[in-house]
Amino acid sequence: MVYLVCYDITDDAIRLGVARILSEYGDRVQRSVFEVRVRSEADLYGLIERLKDTAEDDCDVRMYRLCRNCRQTSQTLTGEAVAVFPATIIV
Repeated sequence: MVYLVCYDITDDAIRLGVARILSEYGDRVQRSVFEVRVRSEADLYGLIERLKDTAEDDCDVRMYRLCRNCRQTSQTLTGEAVAVFPATIIV
């Protein structure tokens, strides 16, 4: 499962902590936006709990699930594909 996670956090230390956690799960695509991958619901809830432990109540962290079809049809302003899928997936 792939999620787009974006955040608006004013505190530098908290923002850095959230970015460090998210970088363990995926790639930064913009300054406060990550594409993260989780293998199961348990992994997702583990990520959410870690973020809750790091962020404060006034921090705005949002997670949007990106289905495969949504990722395949996403593009940049220049028309480049946002997601590139391998021809073979090894599990």
